Amino acid sequence: MLKTGKQGYDVYCPGGTPFTGVKTSLEKKTYRNTFVNDIPLVILDNGPAVCENIVEGLANGQFVVILRNKYRAVDGSAEYQIYGYYQGLAAETLESDKYSDDTEGGWSCALKESGSPKAGLYLFNTDAATTETMFNTLIAATSTSGGSGEDPNA
Repeated sequence: MLKTGKQGYDVYCPGGTPFTGVKTSLEKKTYRNTFVNDIPLVILDNGPAVCENIVEGLANGQFVVILRNKYRAVDGSAEYQIYGYYQGLAAETLESDKYSDDTEGGWSCALKESGSPKAGLYLFNTDAATTETMFNTLIAATSTSGGSGEDPNA
């Protein structure tokens, strides 16, 4: 369930290449070690509405992202992983290279969460089917609340 006043966006990876570049790293601290989560995104558009409604929001906001993992575990408990829950993901970089083949003139964004107390947090409820229904409910909420409504499996 989205918090009141918050908006969700359905992000997907077009084509045959899986969503890559997401990583979690150990962050050495003086008294207690934590984790850093990095999530790269590409926005294949640079129009006025995208800049105003997405890029500027990314520049100043904090986010939670739920990604569908390739490795799902036998019971499905590792299928959906949550990033940014503890400290929030924030834009580390945002750049638009008009002649980049990778972004097709759009934007590349790197979201980062530092200081996460856990190595991983997963969305799981009872079994794989129940969890998928719960996840799909979040996607439906994003399409009715102004998110993209794109199919994440496309």
